[in-house]
Parts: sequence; structure tokens; C-alpha cells
Amino acid sequence: MQKYEGSLGSRLHKQKDLHYIAYAQWPSKEIFENLGKKLPESTSEIRKKMKDSCEEIKILHHLGVIEDLLKKN
Repeated sequence: MQKYEGSLGSRLHKQKDLHYIAYAQWPSKEIFENLGKKLPESTSEIRKKMKDSCEEIKILHHLGVIEDLLKKN
């Protein structure tokens, strides 16, 4: 997603067994709304497996970053 779609990165957190919360950062709402259009065809099988492994995928919030205090690699 970073290489092809311009994502700023994502995080996956384990809430409890078999319950995870993930979030991603995007440089703009426009880029987020158009994601998936620039990915190579080879990623479609991986994306399908990921979606199929989830009971539910939903967007909980659209948030704007005020200040980023995460340590950079």
C-alpha cells in the first residue's frame, strides 16, 4: 500500500484472541477514497485472502492528524 498507493503506513493491534484492530494513515482523503486502483494484479489474491479471513471490515472513524509523535524508523 505504501509503495503503490501512497499510504503513510498502518498498524495492527490485538484486542483479544481472534479480535484485531487495524488502522492506516493516508496523506489525503482523495488518495484514501481511490485506493486499490494502483495495486499490481499480483496482489489481488493476497487482498482476497485477507478480506476472507475477516468476519467484518468497517471504517470506524475518519480522523485528521494534528501531531504525529510516533518514532520514525
